[in-house]
Amino acid sequence: MSTNILGIGQSALIAAQVGLSTTGHNIANASTPGYNRQLVIQGSAGAQNFGYGFVGQGTQITEIKRVYNDFVSGQVLAAQTSKRVGNLLQSDQPGRQFAC
Repeated sequence: MSTNILGIGQSALIAAQVGLSTTGHNIANASTPGYNRQLVIQGSAGAQNFGYGFVGQGTQITEIKRVYNDFVSGQVLAAQTSKRVGNLLQSDQPGRQFAC
Protein backbone atom coordinates (compact mmCIF):
# COMPACT_ATOMS: atom_id res chain seq x y z
CA MET A 1 0.00 0.00 0.00
CA SER A 2 1.03 3.54 -0.60
CA THR A 3 0.82 6.52 1.73
CA ASN A 4 0.41 9.14 -0.98
CA ILE A 5 -3.03 10.54 -1.75
CA LEU A 6 -3.28 8.72 -5.11
CA GLY A 7 -2.47 5.36 -3.53
CA ILE A 8 -5.01 5.92 -0.75
CA GLY A 9 -7.61 6.96 -3.33
CA GLN A 10 -6.83 3.90 -5.42
CA SER A 11 -7.34 1.58 -2.44
CA ALA A 12 -10.71 3.24 -1.78
CA LEU A 13 -11.79 2.82 -5.40
CA ILE A 14 -10.77 -0.84 -5.46
CA ALA A 15 -12.66 -1.52 -2.23
CA ALA A 16 -15.73 0.29 -3.60
CA GLN A 17 -15.53 -1.72 -6.82
CA VAL A 18 -15.48 -4.99 -4.87
CA GLY A 19 -18.49 -3.78 -2.89
CA LEU A 20 -20.42 -2.93 -6.07
CA SER A 21 -19.54 -6.28 -7.64
CA THR A 22 -20.73 -8.11 -4.54
CA THR A 23 -23.97 -6.10 -4.48
CA GLY A 24 -24.56 -6.94 -8.14
CA HIS A 25 -23.91 -10.61 -7.39
CA ASN A 26 -26.41 -10.49 -4.52
CA ILE A 27 -29.07 -8.86 -6.73
CA ALA A 28 -28.52 -11.30 -9.59
CA ASN A 29 -28.94 -14.29 -7.27
CA ALA A 30 -31.73 -12.92 -5.08
CA SER A 31 -34.29 -15.42 -6.41
CA THR A 32 -31.91 -18.39 -6.53
CA PRO A 33 -33.06 -21.08 -4.06
CA GLY A 34 -30.49 -21.66 -1.34
CA TYR A 35 -28.42 -18.58 -2.18
CA ASN A 36 -26.90 -16.77 0.79
CA ARG A 37 -26.21 -13.07 0.56
CA GLN A 38 -22.61 -11.86 0.77
CA LEU A 39 -21.31 -8.87 2.70
CA VAL A 40 -18.00 -7.05 2.11
CA ILE A 41 -16.06 -6.08 5.22
CA GLN A 42 -13.53 -3.27 4.84
CA GLY A 43 -10.78 -2.42 7.23
CA SER A 44 -7.83 -0.12 7.57
CA ALA A 45 -4.82 -1.05 5.48
CA GLY A 46 -2.67 -0.23 8.47
CA ALA A 47 -0.42 2.70 9.05
CA GLN A 48 3.21 3.41 8.43
CA ASN A 49 5.45 5.04 11.04
CA PHE A 50 7.39 7.98 9.64
CA GLY A 51 9.05 8.94 12.91
CA TYR A 52 6.81 11.95 13.46
CA GLY A 53 3.72 9.75 13.64
CA PHE A 54 1.72 7.14 11.85
CA VAL A 55 0.24 7.82 8.41
CA GLY A 56 -2.67 5.76 7.12
CA GLN A 57 -2.38 3.73 3.94
CA GLY A 58 -6.01 3.59 2.89
CA THR A 59 -8.47 0.74 3.08
CA GLN A 60 -8.54 -2.91 2.17
CA ILE A 61 -11.09 -5.70 1.95
CA THR A 62 -10.58 -7.81 5.06
CA GLU A 63 -13.31 -10.37 4.42
CA ILE A 64 -16.35 -11.29 2.35
CA LYS A 65 -18.90 -12.87 4.69
CA ARG A 66 -21.75 -15.16 3.79
CA VAL A 67 -24.88 -13.95 5.54
CA TYR A 68 -27.38 -16.59 6.59
CA ASN A 69 -29.65 -17.44 9.48
CA ASP A 70 -28.30 -20.44 11.39
CA PHE A 71 -31.64 -21.12 13.10
CA VAL A 72 -33.60 -21.13 9.82
CA SER A 73 -30.96 -23.33 8.14
CA GLY A 74 -31.26 -25.84 10.98
CA GLN A 75 -35.05 -25.83 10.74
CA VAL A 76 -34.93 -26.44 6.98
CA LEU A 77 -32.46 -29.30 7.43
CA ALA A 78 -34.62 -30.90 10.15
CA ALA A 79 -37.77 -30.60 8.01
CA GLN A 80 -36.06 -32.13 4.97
CA THR A 81 -34.67 -34.99 7.06
CA SER A 82 -38.09 -35.71 8.60
CA LYS A 83 -39.71 -35.72 5.17
CA ARG A 84 -37.13 -38.12 3.74
CA VAL A 85 -37.45 -40.51 6.68
CA GLY A 86 -41.24 -40.38 6.36
CA ASN A 87 -41.02 -41.14 2.65
CA LEU A 88 -38.72 -44.10 3.29
CA LEU A 89 -41.00 -45.50 5.97
CA GLN A 90 -44.04 -45.24 3.70
CA SER A 91 -42.35 -46.90 0.72
CA ASP A 92 -43.50 -50.37 -0.26
CA GLN A 93 -40.30 -52.27 0.29
CA PRO A 94 -41.07 -55.38 2.32
CA GLY A 95 -38.30 -56.80 4.44
CA ARG A 96 -36.49 -53.48 4.77
CA GLN A 97 -35.90 -52.51 8.39
CA PHE A 98 -34.97 -49.13 9.76
CA ALA A 99 -33.18 -48.48 13.03
CA CYS A 100 -34.62 -45.54 14.94
